[in-house]
Amino acid sequence: MAKSFIVFMYMISLLLHLPTGASPATPRCHEDERSALLDLKRSLKEGPEYCYFQILLRGNYRKLESWKLEEGQEGRNCCSWSGVQCDERTGHVSGLDLSNACLYGSINSSSSLFRLVHLENLKLTFNNFSFSSIPPEIGHLSRLTVLKLAGNVLTGEIPSSFGNLTRLLSLDLSVNQLTGQIPSFLGNIHQLSELDLADNKLTGQVPSSFQNLTQLSRLNLNQNQLTGQIPSFFRTLTRLSDLDLGDNRLTGQIPSFLGNLSQLSALDLSFNQFTDQIPSSIGNLTRISTLDLKHNQLIGQIPDSIMNLQKLRYLYLSSNNLTGLLPSQLGSLIHLEYLDLSSNRFHGPIPSSISHLSNLTNLDLYSNNLNGNLQFGMFYRLKRLQSLILSLNEFSLLPEPNTNESLPMLMSLGLASCNLSEFPDFLRRQNNLTFLDLSYNNISGQIPKWFSIFVYMMFLNLSGNSLTGFPQQSVFPDWKQLLGLDLRSNQLQGPFPVVPLATTQFYFFSENRLSGTISSMICNTSNLRVLDLAKNNLSGVIPQCLSNLSSTLTMLSLHDNNFKGGIPEFQSSTCSLRMIDLSSNQLEGPLPRSLANCRELALLNIGNNMIEDTFPSWMGSLANLRILILRSNRLYGPIMEPQSDSVFPMLQIIDLSHNAFEGFLPSKYFQCWKAMRALNISGLSYLGESMTIPLTWLQGLIIEDYDYSMTIINKGMVLNYDKILEYLMVIDLSSNNFTGEIPKSIGSLEGLHLLNLSHNLLIGHIPPALNGLTNLEALDLSHNNFSGEIPQQLTELTSLTVFDVSYNRLSGSIPRVKQFNTFDNSSYKGNAGLCGEPLSKKCAGPDNVAPPAPAAGDDHEGSNTLLDNFDWKIILMGFASGLVIGVVLGQGINIGGDNLFVRKFGRRYRRRRA
Repeated sequence: MAKSFIVFMYMISLLLHLPTGASPATPRCHEDERSALLDLKRSLKEGPEYCYFQILLRGNYRKLESWKLEEGQEGRNCCSWSGVQCDERTGHVSGLDLSNACLYGSINSSSSLFRLVHLENLKLTFNNFSFSSIPPEIGHLSRLTVLKLAGNVLTGEIPSSFGNLTRLLSLDLSVNQLTGQIPSFLGNIHQLSELDLADNKLTGQVPSSFQNLTQLSRLNLNQNQLTGQIPSFFRTLTRLSDLDLGDNRLTGQIPSFLGNLSQLSALDLSFNQFTDQIPSSIGNLTRISTLDLKHNQLIGQIPDSIMNLQKLRYLYLSSNNLTGLLPSQLGSLIHLEYLDLSSNRFHGPIPSSISHLSNLTNLDLYSNNLNGNLQFGMFYRLKRLQSLILSLNEFSLLPEPNTNESLPMLMSLGLASCNLSEFPDFLRRQNNLTFLDLSYNNISGQIPKWFSIFVYMMFLNLSGNSLTGFPQQSVFPDWKQLLGLDLRSNQLQGPFPVVPLATTQFYFFSENRLSGTISSMICNTSNLRVLDLAKNNLSGVIPQCLSNLSSTLTMLSLHDNNFKGGIPEFQSSTCSLRMIDLSSNQLEGPLPRSLANCRELALLNIGNNMIEDTFPSWMGSLANLRILILRSNRLYGPIMEPQSDSVFPMLQIIDLSHNAFEGFLPSKYFQCWKAMRALNISGLSYLGESMTIPLTWLQGLIIEDYDYSMTIINKGMVLNYDKILEYLMVIDLSSNNFTGEIPKSIGSLEGLHLLNLSHNLLIGHIPPALNGLTNLEALDLSHNNFSGEIPQQLTELTSLTVFDVSYNRLSGSIPRVKQFNTFDNSSYKGNAGLCGEPLSKKCAGPDNVAPPAPAAGDDHEGSNTLLDNFDWKIILMGFASGLVIGVVLGQGINIGGDNLFVRKFGRRYRRRRA
């Protein structure tokens, strides 16, 4: 009884000492801090339109609603406001959490935020601070232990005043647009345990001051532009449990001392430029669960020591140059859930020990040299398997075994290029599939009716087979989730089979035998991003309703069909089209002026039609246009000089050949095409789009490369080239009626690889200023009226591989130095005044005087008749020859010098999982 009384009196004492009108859990805030918070609210906007993830965060934008003064109510106490935390003892605002609050505005040096000097915890992640830089006043908040500013569209450099935040334990500046080098102030923040600077634009090397961060357990520098090697001082950061240096530009070997970081549970070095072998010391990381080394330049075999990593759950080694057999010991990593060895050079069979990986959910062996007999029974024991990608190998699939067991229910299956001659029977039981790739096999006949079981299908790829049709005209109406359908390069016949689903984004039906018209039902696919019906027998008019899709449509490819009528107007002011290829049809009328609405347009190809118009100078405002092909139409008139010097700033390929343009060459345009002044950059990179196709959260993404292409006609022969090198620069103004001289301004386009001015009415001397085209590989000035000598300055064009000045009125001796030693007489024929090798005509007299130039017309008989003369066009070359481009001079013509070859690139086909 006495004990109970004492407890009662103690409770009464506590109550008597509590501040009036406040609960013990909610201290009263200070007036100056309340004022600072209200000023902060007034400087920001709040609403769902500013949400970083608008769908996921819907309804999470009212955190500031409680920030208001109401007389006599708890609302006057800022410590009770949403996201505000106060110190229970002092009442000062010690924490502010406005993460994911859908805020918009700027944080500048005068922000009231910096008056909250007692802040210890500040979280503002995933708002929109309108490209603000981080003010140096951030250093005033010296009590901070946690600072999280991720996902706020912050720009500029990280201020050095961060060095004042000596109490920081956790710093997150990720998912912004910060630039410059990482400051060395981090050497003052000795207690830091978590540092996240990922997904910015930071440059330079990892600063040496990091060696002082001995308490660091988590370091994320992913997706920046860091260079150099991994510094040796990393060996001292022995408390690291999570190290992410992926997606940078780091070089050198993966250092063996990383094996000393025995606390590591996750190591990501992906998407860098690391070379040599995987160090065997990796096997010392016995606590590691995630090892990601994909997309580097690693060689050699998988080291045996990796088998020591018995806690490994995720192993990513894809997109390297790893070789050898797949080690059978992989089967000992029994905790593996995700194994990605795709895009390497592994050979031999899949080891049967893979069947021991009972926790495996994803197995990706795409694009290797794996071979031998493949028995699907080895996968039957993998009951958790949801994704199996075996595409692009050299397997021979064996018939399914007679057993009561079956393949687990998969969500993704890739069997591209696996020598299949029919649809595998086990697919009849795989009704959970969302992704199926059976492309580039030998499957013929119709798509079977039982494909209707795939009601969850999101992406189906059956391209590169010999399929002839569908079981019914209405294609699988139960496929309510279909995102993409790829049936390119088959033998499909009949009308275009539309799947009118609101979800469908990708239609790939090129290179088939489809006929008839395009149904207007295609416009019911309100999310359509890609429509590729090229190289079929489709006819009629292009549906005008496609213009209603221009806000979502990014690629429209209808080339090589029989479409007639005009080009649809693109009425939407939010046109998203980046590629339009309507070439090789029978389209007529003028170019629609609404194309100027398509601000993102990078490629426009309307060649080989019957378009009748003048030069589209009004397209000059398309700041992203890189390729403009209008060849073989009925375009006419002069090309007037531009009124501005900022037109077509990104243009790098222009083909206006085989039209009726006249007048002088557009000298001022040559000055405007600034992109053609860039020097050649080597590398196998191609113009095109990288399309991200989201599947389920478990399967990640499909990234499908869609390469831009060009179709060339040479002496009636159609040549298709499916890749365009990213730095290819071309001007083709041939087969028009241009007059006058070549303007000197063209000599400033030093990045140009190919210049074709042939079959015009040009006069005057060949300008020596052409020696400024230092990257030029092909120059065709044939079939004009040029006179005078071949300038000696052209011998400075050391990249020149093809040179043609035939059928002009040139005179004098032919230069025979450097590249000019490789050109044969076909480059000079039809010029009676030229002499010297390689022509049989010697230069006369002791003073090497050339024969007189011919009278007008003596050497031009038939020179302007296209069918009587050889023409050359753009041909893409492989880098094995060291060329960016090459040329074809027609059948039976010897190109002289080193033998050139034409490598016709196939469509690139790449898929990776994120």
